[in-house]
Amino acid sequence: VDAVLAAALDRFDAQAADLQDVAAIKDAREALRTQLLRSLYNPYRKQLTHLQRQALTKFSQKLATMKPSATVEDDLRKMIKESSAALDQDAKRLLPTDSTW
Repeated sequence: VDAVLAAALDRFDAQAADLQDVAAIKDAREALRTQLLRSLYNPYRKQLTHLQRQALTKFSQKLATMKPSATVEDDLRKMIKESSAALDQDAKRLLPTDSTW
């Protein structure tokens, strides 16, 4: 996502290179960045939903392989914590830098 934003803003900067000192160009660049972030939000949500489904599937598979034991509650807590941490890490990789999502 950062690469897409950077490419678009680099192209804008190249086209407006002669006008970099004009305040309106700086405002236009920030408006472009804001609009790009808005347009990337729906694909981000779809990717996040996909990640959530994958995490739930993996968790369900691990849960199905669990055997009854005296430590089943502790094992389950550990699995939940690991699954949640993995989902959080993957979701953060999808976020653009400095986004407010």
